[in-house]
Amino acid sequence: MSAFRPSLRNCSSGESRLFFLGPAIATPPVDPGFYEPVAMVGFASVKTLGALSVLSFTEVVVGDTPAPSLAEFVPRNPRRGYLDSMRSRVVSPIFVLVLSACTTASVTTGSSVTSPPATTTQGTEAPATATTIGPSPTTSVDFEPMNMVFTGGPIITMDPARPVAEAVVIQGNRIVAVGSEGEIDPLIGEGTLLVDLDGRALVPGFVDAHSHYYGRLLDEGEDPVEVQDRILSVGVTAVGEAGVNPDQWATLKALDEEGRIRVRTSVYLAHDDSCGDETGDWILDIEPNRAPEDRLHVGGVKVFTDGGSCNAPAVSYEHGFGGMGDLYYDAAQVEAIVRRYADAGLQVAIHALGDRAVETTLEGLDRVIDGTDNPLRHRIEHNAVVRPEMRSRYDQVGAVAVIFGSFGTCAYLGLDDRFRFSAPIENQEWEWPWRDLLDLNPNTVFAWHADYPVFAESTPVASIGGFVTRYQELDDGTRCEPEPYHLKHAITVEEALELMTFGSAYALHRDDEIGSIEAGKLADLVVLSADPRTTPPRELFELEVELTVLDGVSAYCGAAFEYMCATPSPESEVAASASLPDHPPGHAVDGNPVTHWGAGADVPQWIEIHFDGEMEVTGVRLTVDQYPPGPTGMPYGDDWQPGNWSIWPM
Repeated sequence: MSAFRPSLRNCSSGESRLFFLGPAIATPPVDPGFYEPVAMVGFASVKTLGALSVLSFTEVVVGDTPAPSLAEFVPRNPRRGYLDSMRSRVVSPIFVLVLSACTTASVTTGSSVTSPPATTTQGTEAPATATTIGPSPTTSVDFEPMNMVFTGGPIITMDPARPVAEAVVIQGNRIVAVGSEGEIDPLIGEGTLLVDLDGRALVPGFVDAHSHYYGRLLDEGEDPVEVQDRILSVGVTAVGEAGVNPDQWATLKALDEEGRIRVRTSVYLAHDDSCGDETGDWILDIEPNRAPEDRLHVGGVKVFTDGGSCNAPAVSYEHGFGGMGDLYYDAAQVEAIVRRYADAGLQVAIHALGDRAVETTLEGLDRVIDGTDNPLRHRIEHNAVVRPEMRSRYDQVGAVAVIFGSFGTCAYLGLDDRFRFSAPIENQEWEWPWRDLLDLNPNTVFAWHADYPVFAESTPVASIGGFVTRYQELDDGTRCEPEPYHLKHAITVEEALELMTFGSAYALHRDDEIGSIEAGKLADLVVLSADPRTTPPRELFELEVELTVLDGVSAYCGAAFEYMCATPSPESEVAASASLPDHPPGHAVDGNPVTHWGAGADVPQWIEIHFDGEMEVTGVRLTVDQYPPGPTGMPYGDDWQPGNWSIWPM
C-alpha cells in the first residue's frame, strides 16, 4: 500500500488549526503515536517547533460509510503518505475548514517530471490544497489520471521480450517504463504515487473478446454505470459486445456521445439473431471505427452459423433429445457473408458451437482468407466441439479462435442442467479440446471469452482456474472432479493469461494499445491477490481482483487499495477565501485524488462547503509540505491530548 509522499518544509513558528463549523462531536480514533507525527496536523489547535508551511487538505468525505477500523489506517512508513480519519455529524448544511498556516505550496502526484510551483502576485509559492478521496469506494469517477509507480510484487507483462518485471511507471494514461526497481527508481519524483504490491501480482487488464454485458442488461433497464462497474470489479477492462441489434447500438452510441462509456467496448453488430433470422442491411450504413484510445469501437459483425441459445448446436452425433442440431449456413454462404462485410472493412466473428458448424466456418473462412495474414482478423467464436481430425486446421486457415475458460464439469457429470447440449460420453473428448488446439496450431491467435451472462460465473479468475484444472464447484457447494478425458485438455496458467490478455486484445484489434504491460501502451492493469503462476491449481479459484486500473485511473478498488479510488462528495456549493485559477475550491469535493484547491495567498485562508441537508463527515486526509527546505519539528506539542479537537458551531 502506498499514498502521497510529501516533502517537509519549514517556515516561521506558528499554529495550524482545523475548524468544523456546525454542531458536532468528534474524537481522534486512535492514539496519534500510531501515526507519522504530521498525520495529526489540523486535527487540533497545536503549537509546532517549526510551523506548518503547507496544509494539503486532501479528503473530505460525507455519507454513510462506517468509520474505518484501526487496521484500515496507514501505519508509520517514511515512503507512505499520511492518512487519518474522523467521524463527525454535521447538522448544519455549512461545513467550513479554516487553514492557518504559513504560505503554502501544493503537493502533486506524478512522475519525476513536475510542474513548476504556482505563484501569487507577491511571488510566493502557493497554495494550501484540498482534494477528496472516499474511504471505502469501489469505483472511481472520471478525471485526469494520476501518475504512479507499481513495485513490490511480480509484474507479469505478457511481453515476450521481458515476461516479468519488478516495477512499472504510469504517466497520464500511458505506461512509460517497465523494468527492475533499480532502473525505475530514478524516475520516481517528489509526489509520485508509489503503489506497493506487497507480493501481489500485477497483470494486464483482462480482455473479454465476446460477451453480452450491455445488450441484455440494458434491455432489462439496468444502469449502464452499474454494468460497467461490475465489469471492472472482476478485472475486465475491455470487452467485445457481441450480437448488438439496432436498438442496442443506438443506446451504446448515445452513451458514448454522452461520455458514459468507460470500459473499452468493441461492438459486433448482429447479422442475424440466435435463431438464424437475419436483421437486414442496416449494418452496411455504419462505418467501422478502431481509432486508438476511443472507448467505443465498431469492431465488426457477429454471424450465427448454428444454434445454441435458440435451436441446437450443429453436431455430427445425435443429441440426447434427438437430431443433430441446426446449421444455418453452408460454407459457400459463410464465404459470401464474410466477403460482403469484409468489403466494407468489417471484421466478422462467427458463432460456431457444434463440430459441423466449426467445420463449415473453417471452410468458408479459408476461402476468404486464402493464405493471407487475415488482415481483418476474422474470428471463430466458441469452437466448443472439434473432432480430432479438424484440430490442426486452424493454422492452415489463419482465423482467430475464441474459446471458453470456465469448464462445465458438473454438466458432464449430470449435476448441472444449464448445459443442455452435452455430448454423449464417447464424444466428450471432442468438447473444448484446448490442449490439442494450442499444440497443433502454434501460429494461431487464441482469445478468451466469458460469454457473460450466458455463463455468469465465467469471471477471469474462474476462467484461469477452469483452464488449468477443469474442476468446477457450484454455488450450492457441489464439487465436480474432471474425468481424465476432460483433464487432458487443460492448459497452463501462462497460456491462459496469454489468451486472456494479449490474445483477446488482438481479437479486438486493440493489441497495439492494451493486452500487455509495455512502455507506450495504455495503462490498463489489474492487481491479483497472489501470483497465479505459483498458486496451487485448486487455489486459483480463490484469487481476488484487488485493484483495476483503467486508462491510468483506479477504476475498482478492493479493501487493500481503497485509498486508490475516489468518489465525489454530494452536490454542494463551495467557496474559499482565495483560489488560484487552476485550483478552484470545487476541486476539494470533485472526487479526484489528484486535483486540489489552492489558495495561492498568505494565511490564514478558509474554504466553505455548503451541503444540501445533514451530512456526515467520515474522513479527512491531510498532508504537510514546508518551504524553504529544512528540519521540521513535531506538529503538535507536549500538551496535545487525545480529544483536543477544535469544533465550532455556526
